[in-house]
Amino acid sequence: MDFDDLQLEYGVATQCGKCEGCARSIWSECAASQSLAHIRNAVLPREPKSSQPA
Repeated sequence: MDFDDLQLEYGVATQCGKCEGCARSIWSECAASQSLAHIRNAVLPREPKSSQPA
């Protein structure tokens, strides 16, 4: 699958083109020929600890 296929199937970078450079960069990192995958770990906010009576 090349970037053109990605555009046709998912509509990536098909409107104004502002995200095309970023999308191509991420796609190239995730391409089968690369040994490195683009993985982003989002940190979720922690729930406040509940105070228990002593």
